[in-house]
Amino acid sequence: MKRVALYARYSDDKQSEMSILDQFRVCEQRAEREGWTIVARFEDAALIGAAVHGRRGYHALMTAIHQTPRPFDILLAENLGRLSRDMVEPDLLYRRCLRAGIVLVGASDGIDSSRPGARFHIGIMGLKNALYLDDLAAQTHRGLTGSVERGLSAGGKLFGYRTVPVPGEPGAARRQAPARNEVDPVEAEIVRRIFSDYSGGLSMATIAHALNREGVPFPAKDTKRGLKRHGWAVSTIHTILHNEKYAGCGPGTRPSSCGTRTPGAARPSRAPARTGSSRSGPRCASSSPRSGKPSGPASRPSAATSVRARGGRRATGRARSTAGTCYRASSPASRAALR
Repeated sequence: MKRVALYARYSDDKQSEMSILDQFRVCEQRAEREGWTIVARFEDAALIGAAVHGRRGYHALMTAIHQTPRPFDILLAENLGRLSRDMVEPDLLYRRCLRAGIVLVGASDGIDSSRPGARFHIGIMGLKNALYLDDLAAQTHRGLTGSVERGLSAGGKLFGYRTVPVPGEPGAARRQAPARNEVDPVEAEIVRRIFSDYSGGLSMATIAHALNREGVPFPAKDTKRGLKRHGWAVSTIHTILHNEKYAGCGPGTRPSSCGTRTPGAARPSRAPARTGSSRSGPRCASSSPRSGKPSGPASRPSAATSVRARGGRRATGRARSTAGTCYRASSPASRAALR
């Protein structure tokens, strides 16, 4: 009797955990029809299929495939996309299984590596899955761009802002209702202080030490990441000072269109860190007819100008970053001008 190992995966935490059980059920039905005996199960929850990094279940499966003697004869998944949505990985998996004498089977897409032409079939399905991800990315970017154009948040968290629901927007009944960014008065005051101190001549290290000494809340303090952080760091201050959203620039906006730099002028010698995508996208909030002026918590022209004037200077010393992904926010600056 053939021994079979099952694999199941779902992509992100917005999906139901029941997806794993549903995939296993489909595989169990196929195994029962074929008279196969299930001897192992592998799974990955809330992990995308575009890469294998960090997928413990998949890595455990690869380890089992290389064992001698082989622990199972058939690898069964609902479809090839559950194993990988990359173009290269399915072929590598096919060759691993071939060397180990293991048959790769998809319960719903007809994959069977024991059949003639299976490698061609696997290659076509791998290409199809990869193109699906490309199309999904394009549609997601289109939707986020539309949200930004309507003055809504595109997701993420930017220190100095908070999100508030917008009930009247289309899709307000969904689990994640549309929201817009507005200035958080407490955090905005901290951002203004950082810009003011830096434009006044203080170094980034001095500013970070002062904030830590006074116990000022740091970005991500109340999140899961905050447990691993130890307060303000030089890299955190640098990220805030060089984040053009605080000068009123929305995500995806080219800096030259923001009014904060002369069009055609060379970029500063020190490139801003983690300022978001450089692709063309929604227009800058500062140039939007809805706003008409910079809208970030530290958007006073004098502060922004002073920071750019000192942009080529580097803070002495190095510190472990506490900025991390906190500033990879794709949300725009608030549309309300902050004075």
